[in-house]
Amino acid sequence: LPWKVIFRREVTEQIPFKEVITVDPELEPGTIRIKKSGKVGYKVQRSRLFYEDGKERYEKLLQDTYQAQAQQVLIASDAVYPKEPEEN
Repeated sequence: LPWKVIFRREVTEQIPFKEVITVDPELEPGTIRIKKSGKVGYKVQRSRLFYEDGKERYEKLLQDTYQAQAQQVLIASDAVYPKEPEEN
């Protein structure tokens, strides 16, 4: 029988998205709006398993791949996230 190759992918880590907050003083106090939803990223370990005569002969690990995460963008009133004092 010829070689049989199986491809395997395993998520090894989840990467949380970052939040960016923009203050809009014109929003009603206590208001928070999502301008862009965040997405969790992840790290994936890929490998190839090689079988001969139904038995695993060896495994070849490939480079980790990353699925980029998208940051979440929020717009909030200054009552929720007051502006930082400016340094002079």
